[in-house]
Amino acid sequence: MLRRIMLAVFVAAVAAVVLTGCGASDVSTSVNQGATLTVNAALGVLAKGLIGLVLPGLVLVVWLVTSGQARLILRLISPLGLVVFALIAAPWFIAVQQHYPGFARYFFVPAVTAGWVGKTVNAIIAASVVATAFVALFAPWHIQLLDAAFSLTFAAIIVVVFPIIRRARAERSPYLWLFAVAWAAPILFAALRLLGNLALIPWSFWLDNSTILSMGFEAVISTLAIAYRIRLLSLERDEAIEREIIAARLADTDPLTGLLNRRAFLRQAIGRETNQALMLTDIDHFKRINETLGHDGGDEVLRVFARVLRQAAPGALIARMGGEEFAILCPADRAVTPDAVLAKLRSARMPFDLTVTASIGACTGPLATEADWKAMYRRADRALFDAKQGGRDRARFAPPIAVRAA
Repeated sequence: MLRRIMLAVFVAAVAAVVLTGCGASDVSTSVNQGATLTVNAALGVLAKGLIGLVLPGLVLVVWLVTSGQARLILRLISPLGLVVFALIAAPWFIAVQQHYPGFARYFFVPAVTAGWVGKTVNAIIAASVVATAFVALFAPWHIQLLDAAFSLTFAAIIVVVFPIIRRARAERSPYLWLFAVAWAAPILFAALRLLGNLALIPWSFWLDNSTILSMGFEAVISTLAIAYRIRLLSLERDEAIEREIIAARLADTDPLTGLLNRRAFLRQAIGRETNQALMLTDIDHFKRINETLGHDGGDEVLRVFARVLRQAAPGALIARMGGEEFAILCPADRAVTPDAVLAKLRSARMPFDLTVTASIGACTGPLATEADWKAMYRRADRALFDAKQGGRDRARFAPPIAVRAA
C-alpha cells in the first residue's frame, strides 16, 4: 500500500515539476521545489537496497545543479507553500527513515543496528528532519537558535556512529575496517564544520568546502567496500553451493565403500530405455569373515571388494545394496560378463591374504519402470540363490525378460 501511495505521489510530483518549472512566482517556486523533494522521497521508497540509497542522492544533486539552490528544504513563505511542505514532509521523512540511516543496516549484519541503536538512529534522523523543517519555515526568526538545533542533530549523528562501530567490532564484522576508513574523513570534517557552525573555531574556505572533499573520499572508499563485500558474498555463495553438492553426494553414497547406496542406484537405474544387464553379487561366507577378522577387518574386506568391482566393471552403475550384497548394472549390449568379475575377484589381494569369493546372479531385460526393476531383481536374486546352492564362487543366469511391444 505504501509503495502504491508513493508511486501516486511520484507521478503527481513529476507533473508538478513540469507544470510549474517555468513559473516565476514564490508559490510556483515552492511547488516546484517541493515536488522535486517529493520525487526524491518517492525514489527512495520505491527503490530498494543500494539503489534506494544512491538514486535519491542523484536526484538531489541534479536539482541543486539545475536550480542553483544551496538548501535542501525550501524556505516556505506562502500558505500554499505550507500545504506543499506538509504534503512532502511525510513521504520524505519515510524515505529518510527507511534508507539513509539504513546504510549501516545494509552494510553490517542486523545485530549491529538492532535494539536501542537502531531506534536511536531513527530518532536522530527524525529530529534532523524536524530541525530542517523549522529552519525552512521560520528563518530568519531566531536563526541562531534554529541553526544551533540543526547543528546539534548532526552532532548526535556523529556520536551514534561510535556504538555502531563498537557493536560491529563485537560481532567481528569483516567490513568494519572498510566502514571506518570510508567514514573517517566525513565524520572528522563534519565535526569540524559543526564546531565552526557553533563558532567554536574560525570559519575558512577549506572548512566550507570540506564536505565535497570528504564525501568524494567516502564515495571512493565505499565503492571499494561494496565491491569487497560483494566479493565475500560471492565466495560465501560458492562455498554454500559446494557444501550442498557434498551433502547431496554423501546422501547418495555408501559411507563405507564409496559406492552408490540403494536409493541413489534405483533413482539412476529405473527409466533406462535400452535393455539392461543386472548382476547381484554377494560375498561368500561373510559372517565367517567377520568372526575371523572382526568387524573392522570385515569393513576393510568390503572396501577392497568394492574397489575390485569398480575395476572389473568400469563405466557400470555399481551400488552396495545392503550388507555384503552389491549390484552391477550396465547396457546389455556392453555388459561385463559375470565370469570376468569372478576372475577379477579371485586374483585380487584381500586383507590379511584372506581368500574371498563371491556368487553372482545375473538377468537381462527392460528397466523402464519400477515394475520392470522388481521383476528383474526377483529373477537375479533367484539366480544368486541358485549360485549359492550350487557351491558358491560361481555365477548363474536367469531367463531374460522379454521387451514389451510398444
